[in-house]
Amino acid sequence: MRRPVGLSARIGHYLVASAAVLGATALRWLLFSQLGVVEPLTTYCAAVMIAAWYGGWGPGLFATALSILAGASLFPQRVFPERFDDETAVWTVVFTFVCVLIMALDAATRRARRRAEEQGEVRERVAAALAISESRIRQ
Repeated sequence: MRRPVGLSARIGHYLVASAAVLGATALRWLLFSQLGVVEPLTTYCAAVMIAAWYGGWGPGLFATALSILAGASLFPQRVFPERFDDETAVWTVVFTFVCVLIMALDAATRRARRRAEEQGEVRERVAAALAISESRIRQ
């Protein structure tokens, strides 16, 4: 069964997403001398993974949007050049698709884990009921 998430926990999820994007931005900034303006959004995939793992779809989408904005404002020559060309559009769409795929896989993993936990609880109840039934029969 899913636990309800309070407002403070949700805010925490978005703070983790923001911190992950900030960390990815710092990493990209440090690697700028080696990578230049080539594919500036690449390091942000890790931020989206962390945000989706920690908070789910909402923080993952938030991290995706923040990543595109950070890449556009700090590394504008590649993400959004003076002229928004086809290559830039394709790269932005591919990045967004990869991020959505990351979030979807995380959500599927969460559902599978939840189903496994529920099935384990059912097995435990059945085993307990079976044990009680066997003890009554033996009496």
